[in-house]
Amino acid sequence: MRAIADARIKTDTIDSETLAHLLRVDLIPEAYACSAETRAVKRVLRQRMFLVRVQTMFKNRIHATVNQHDLSRPKVTDLFGAEGMRWLSSIELPYPDNLILGEDLRFLSEVRERISATEGLIRDLSRGDQAVKLLKSIPGSATSSACSSATRWETSPGSAHLTSSLPTPALSPQPIHPGRRHSTGS
Repeated sequence: MRAIADARIKTDTIDSETLAHLLRVDLIPEAYACSAETRAVKRVLRQRMFLVRVQTMFKNRIHATVNQHDLSRPKVTDLFGAEGMRWLSSIELPYPDNLILGEDLRFLSEVRERISATEGLIRDLSRGDQAVKLLKSIPGSATSSACSSATRWETSPGSAHLTSSLPTPALSPQPIHPGRRHSTGS
């Protein structure tokens, strides 16, 4: 294909002869088209990604609304965990923030239900998939529903890095030298 793209003289006759020659010597790669089943799974995965983005948007809106008021926050690690949600539902904000917070909490609850339903569909669609079985066999890997739980990572902080490419000082074999970075090189 590169031979056609780089040719100085471009005519249909020359291009068709070049294509015929490449085809004859088996140098044209086979095109891959996903099966209908694979396309359906990808759509479901994209749906979950979309819902998680929407969930994050609502969480950010709730944080912004609450941060505009001088409130004594509860000592919780996750404001959107069970105890934090109870607190968010119980606080009284002035008008119109009370209405905004209430709507955002209801939308967040609905989005969480949709994410949960979508994760169930993903589990159903991935049952029996060899690639999923291989991924689950990797130590520290988890299904999407386990990854969405923040408390899982709090109990074993190093396990999150097994599936991440983020370097951490604890996992680095070299000593860490905090301070200003200096540019070196040519």
